[in-house]
Amino acid sequence: MNRTDLLKAAQGQGKLVELYTDADDLEKFAAGIVLAMDDERLILSSITESGAYDGLVLFPLDSILMQATDTQYLKKLERLQAADAFPPVELPDIGRLDQALLDYAARRQLVVSVELLGSGYYDCRGLVRQAGPECFLMDALTVYGEADGVRLVPLKNVTQIACDTSDEQIIARLIGKRA
Repeated sequence: MNRTDLLKAAQGQGKLVELYTDADDLEKFAAGIVLAMDDERLILSSITESGAYDGLVLFPLDSILMQATDTQYLKKLERLQAADAFPPVELPDIGRLDQALLDYAARRQLVVSVELLGSGYYDCRGLVRQAGPECFLMDALTVYGEADGVRLVPLKNVTQIACDTSDEQIIARLIGKRA
């Protein structure tokens, strides 16, 4: 068995998974459905503890310390999950999951937050103008929804991307992009 077998099986069945990525606090984890996966990364369609959709998060597979399925917690989420908890997501078939997620966010005008070089926090956030095979261009925003310049970011520096999670949804509401 390799590190992706459980994730691939869950993805194929549309099952919820728990992903543990914080070595300092294994009580914290992300829950959701594996939307896409390649040899280096996966995109999780996240769900909150109350069963609501909570955006898309790109994780490096190397950051996943432990994964779980069929837990009591996930069974609770299945019972709480709204019928529309996971909206349909059509990622472009680009070959790179990071670029595909950024392109998806640009087309839908969704706010993203980006972690660089494994910093442990989101280093920049905003609206993606354009995503290419080597870098992406974004109109940066503060957590208060104010413009904060333009960023050109090499994809090789990106370790995590959050798109349309509750934090990004707040910023989107502040700038009037979504209700």
